[in-house]
Amino acid sequence: ANKRVLVTGCGPIGALAIVAARAHGAQEIVATDVSDFTLGLARKVGADHTVNVATESMDKFKPNKGSFQIHYSGESNYEPDFVAETKDAYYLCEPKDESEMDDDVIQAKATAAAQWCKHATTVASKPWHYLLVPHTAVNESQTLTGLAAQYTVQSSNS
Repeated sequence: ANKRVLVTGCGPIGALAIVAARAHGAQEIVATDVSDFTLGLARKVGADHTVNVATESMDKFKPNKGSFQIHYSGESNYEPDFVAETKDAYYLCEPKDESEMDDDVIQAKATAAAQWCKHATTVASKPWHYLLVPHTAVNESQTLTGLAAQYTVQSSNS
C-alpha cells in the first residue's frame, strides 16, 4: 500500500517494469525517459506521471520525510508532495484534487509554502517556486514549465 515507483528508461524493459509495479500494488508510478514518444507509451501501460529528462531535468521527486517542514498553522507543519530541480529553478509541487483547491487548509499550506519559497530564493543559487496544481491539469501534454506558468502561487509582500 502507498508504494511509489520510479522507472528510469521506458523502453521494453521499463514498460514491463511499469506493468509489474502496477500489478504488485504500486499506487503511483513516475517514468522518465528522453523520448516523448516512449513516455507516451509509458503512460499507455500505466505510468501516472512522466518526465522527459532531456527537456525537463529534475533531480528530485519525493522529498524524504522531514526534509521540508513548512509551518502553516498553530503547531502544524506541511511537507510538499514533490520537489523538482531544473537548470533554472527549484519547485515545490503539490498536485491536488480539483475539488480541494479552495479548501482553507490547502490554501493556508499554499500561502506558507509560497512564503517559504520567497525566503529560500534569497539564499539559494536559483529561485524557488510553489505550484498548487489541480489534478485535471496534469496530462501528457503538460510540462513542468507550463504548469509553473499557470499554477505558481505568489507569496505575499510580508
